[in-house]
Amino acid sequence: RCSATSSTQPGWISLVQVRGSAPVFWEQSSGMQGVSVTRGAQLGSVALEKHHRWLQAEYGDVLYASLLSHGAAKRDTEGVLSNALTGQLKMINGIKWKHLDFSSIVSGDENSFNQELDSLANQVS
Repeated sequence: RCSATSSTQPGWISLVQVRGSAPVFWEQSSGMQGVSVTRGAQLGSVALEKHHRWLQAEYGDVLYASLLSHGAAKRDTEGVLSNALTGQLKMINGIKWKHLDFSSIVSGDENSFNQELDSLANQVS
């Protein structure tokens, strides 16, 4: 349930998680090593745009939420994926997306977490 803000009424939001991995061509030899992006942003954006069109046809309006971390400890893994994903998303007109550094948000205070969820809810509605 999302909380009310000055411009919206309280309501419900439904989440359908369609994909658990960043839609970027990447590889990692082991869980402890860095990530390598294996294809450029142009090729990745073509695949992402095709995937996006399918999602729109299947579910209607789509908002992408990236939960990848920008923290120093994850710079060589999630940071690489986040940068590649951001580059691809910027290449596609009309795509709605929001970056939520989930690790950072949940380790902060409760008000910060609630503000981020309210911001996301406003983008969805």
